[in-house]
This record gives sequence, structure tokens and C-alpha cells, in this order.
Amino acid sequence: MLPTAHQLHLRIPADASTWAERIEAACAVVERWFPGEQLLTANVPRDHAPPLALADRRAFLKKALKTRTRWLSLTNDKPGDGYLTVGGKIGSAAPAQFELGCIVPAQPWERSEQLLAALGDALQAQTGDLTPIGTLLRLRAIQLAGARVPDPLAGTLPRLRFCLAQDQDAPEQPPMLAWLNYWSEPTCRFLGFPDPRRDERLQQLSWRTPGGAWLVKPTAQPLDLDRPGHLEAVAWMYERFPRLGPRPRPAAG
Repeated sequence: MLPTAHQLHLRIPADASTWAERIEAACAVVERWFPGEQLLTANVPRDHAPPLALADRRAFLKKALKTRTRWLSLTNDKPGDGYLTVGGKIGSAAPAQFELGCIVPAQPWERSEQLLAALGDALQAQTGDLTPIGTLLRLRAIQLAGARVPDPLAGTLPRLRFCLAQDQDAPEQPPMLAWLNYWSEPTCRFLGFPDPRRDERLQQLSWRTPGGAWLVKPTAQPLDLDRPGHLEAVAWMYERFPRLGPRPRPAAG
């Protein structure tokens, strides 16, 4: 995986009647974003199987519908700095949701912010996110592993349940806070955003997408937990939105 790549994550309904069209729409967005590139090579989930050149991507997607997890990896077959891919699968613990990832070469963060919004709208995604990879890995370690992580911030941010291992409280619930957050209209209603009285500062950093979702940012600059004010912004958002990220459930009885 390219250390300089931007990695976008989105979650969409696994509804079979619209799934292939949504993935095709996402591929079309990426191809328009990077003129001249085509996502017409499919990796095959079998040991030593060569990549498959696609003559008809829509037919390939319809065939993938017949598999249990719909495991998918479409690329432009350009290893190195020009590598693009769209892929994902249905998680075993969340059969109603398809987890999609998109890896693109590093570009100005403003461009990736716009790309996240365009992909979210094209996919009619429930949620989506993008965070600088170093910060993302640190957040995951702190919030999903908790006290087992020797990090001074481990007691500052809330512990979360790992959504792929345990189900979310609702399909529209974001799995955790990112730097760039794509929140669909159902997600905004679930979280209670925006509230004109409490979210004025947050709305100044965020914007409405053409599809009616929100692109929400806790900080203006790329999230870095060691920068002054960034940790406080993340902690405030978890306090402001108690439904943000699935929290551990109380022990029974």
C-alpha cells in the first residue's frame, strides 16, 4: 500500500437492486477525477490468480452480486505513484452493509475532500471518511484497543466497539470520527446535526454536498493529534454527539 496515498472509506447499503449501479457510479467518478485512467482490471480472490482485464465492467459487477461477500478490487493496473483502486466487501457481521475503499495518489487535501463528497453522493453512501493515515492508525489504536495501548491519549478519547466485529447501533452510525466526514441526511438526523445553537463553529468548517449530505470537519487543517487544539476538537465532537461511534454496551446484569 502506498504510504503517500489518500485512502477514502465509504459505507453503502448492500441492497442488491442498486449495488452494481452504485459501484459503477463510483468508478465513473474516479475515472473523471483522473482523466485518462480506467478501472478495468479486477484482482481475483484466489491464490496466484492473475488479474482479470475487463471488457464489460457492468457485467462483471452483476456477476459479483452472486457471491456471498461481493469481494471486489478494481484497479487501473498501474503500480506505483499512479495507482488507483476501488474495492470492498460485505462484512460477515454486517450483511446489510458494503464497506468500500478507494485509494488514490496523494493530491492536495482540498481535492480529496471534494472527491470524498463526489463519491459519497454518487454512491448514495450512508457515511464516509478520510483522515491522514498516521493519525487514522493512531486513532484506531487508541479507541479500539483502549488501555492496552501505551499512548498518553488513550484515556482522553472514548473507547469504541469495532464495527466490523460487532454490529453498529444503526446502519447510519459513523464507526468513528475522522478528519473529513461524509454524513448522509439519515446520519445527520441520527446524530442530531446541525443544531443552530450548538454547531455554529462546526458549520463554519463544514459544507453541504450537492446530494444533500454534509462534509463535516472538526479542524480546518488535516487532523494531527499533536497539534494544539486538534485533540480538544475531537474530544468535543464525541461529547457533542454521543451517538458518534458505537460505544461499549453496559455489562449485562
